[in-house]
Amino acid sequence: MQNSTEKKGTYGIATEWLTSTEAALYLKIDRRTLLHWVRQGKVRAYILSGTQRHVWRFKTSDLDAMLTVPATLSTDGEVRAHVFSDTQHHAQSVEGSDLSPVLCGPTVLSSNERSRMERVRHSTGSVLFDKGRGTWRFLQWINGKRRSRAIGTKREFPTKTLAWRQVRKLELLPRKRTSTDVGTMKALVTRYESERFPVRRDTARAYRSWLKNHILPRWGDQPLSAIQPQPVELWLRELTLAPKSKTHIRSIMHSLFEFAMFAGVLERGRNPISLVRNVGATHKVRQARSLTVEQFQALRKELPEPFETLALCCATMGLRISEALALQWGDIDWRGSRVNVERGIVAQHVDATKTQGSQKTISIARELLERLRRWKRRSQFRADTDWIFASPMKIGRLPYSYNGVLLTLQRAADAAGIGKLTTHAFRHSFRTWLNQTGAPIATQQKLMRHSSLAMTMDTYGTTFDAELIAASSKVAKRVFAGSPDRSHG
Repeated sequence: MQNSTEKKGTYGIATEWLTSTEAALYLKIDRRTLLHWVRQGKVRAYILSGTQRHVWRFKTSDLDAMLTVPATLSTDGEVRAHVFSDTQHHAQSVEGSDLSPVLCGPTVLSSNERSRMERVRHSTGSVLFDKGRGTWRFLQWINGKRRSRAIGTKREFPTKTLAWRQVRKLELLPRKRTSTDVGTMKALVTRYESERFPVRRDTARAYRSWLKNHILPRWGDQPLSAIQPQPVELWLRELTLAPKSKTHIRSIMHSLFEFAMFAGVLERGRNPISLVRNVGATHKVRQARSLTVEQFQALRKELPEPFETLALCCATMGLRISEALALQWGDIDWRGSRVNVERGIVAQHVDATKTQGSQKTISIARELLERLRRWKRRSQFRADTDWIFASPMKIGRLPYSYNGVLLTLQRAADAAGIGKLTTHAFRHSFRTWLNQTGAPIATQQKLMRHSSLAMTMDTYGTTFDAELIAASSKVAKRVFAGSPDRSHG
């Protein structure tokens, strides 16, 4: 077969006969969609003779006819493509060519109908047989990403129809959106995610976890106007979660209703979630641990470098582990003995610090600065843009992971005999040691970079038994000083 150069298409394809790939590009559709229409008889195509497997060829004149056929108004009021006449259904054999004509179907889709078919296919999904794994798989687009799920083997479901039945049985198909969905919690969450979701990656991940695992399964299909404070409070009580976790869930639901009133979904008024009480919200299931100076010194002896230097940074500056791991050599002012805390890293993703107030310049003790100088001389990565605690496994492109640091820390804690330990214990210990030095509470708040004194006083710091005994003894001595002893006589 020789290609003709009589017509040059919009995409620079100088041929009258097109392959399926070229035809799909010409029509601006997916190749699989084009072949699907061919099998349904909706597109005129020609079979290349002499081959066992069907190889399709298309004529640009036929494709142009599809795109230029005027639309007509059907009896049901919808716009449909013009229907070809019988003379248009049959293609004449091309003299001297090796192409066999194939009848096209009675209708040709308009561009609007083609896009509608694409939307339906992406929203519902498709069932395909994976020859490599020997299983039926359900493919679906969710939030712009293609997802795949195994349905069963060929022996379990011999035909594609049976595989589709299993998909419906497993309720994998999305529920059809009705007019009642507009005012539901699920619809509000979808809009909230696109308009007012937290930007910080770690915060957004936590929000999605609470929404997916708790809020949406219980309240997703409920109309917002039907959600009342009393059922929400009873539901929170029944959740087998820590009080702080329940507080997070209540806070998210409060934000959702605030957004609903802001967006005009609900009438402005009092937020119903503000009436919900979370009993025991301030009660801690696990008390934060602080180390004594002796325990920290024992831990240091068991930590290898650079983890010992990392622990010193957290314990002497009160840094969160995400902030310490995100430090770069360029953040240190060697002459001014200061460090700029500008970023954090969570799950190996660089992001902003936990709070805006945490982005501050902190002074570095002379001993710690000298320790950092020694580590820089030993490190393979010394440029200003390199991570201070760069991981050799990542060729310096990322710092050590949180899980790796925690594992090394726990091994050292076991060797030192101080029990279970977390990375946040260094920050709690820093607050406790500040209090032991007699530093004013306002100074402690600034060094901890907290937004309020309540956070510094209530959440961080531990008073040890020896300090309690010493403090109460001082009070007793003052009370009894100069008082006559009347116990005798």
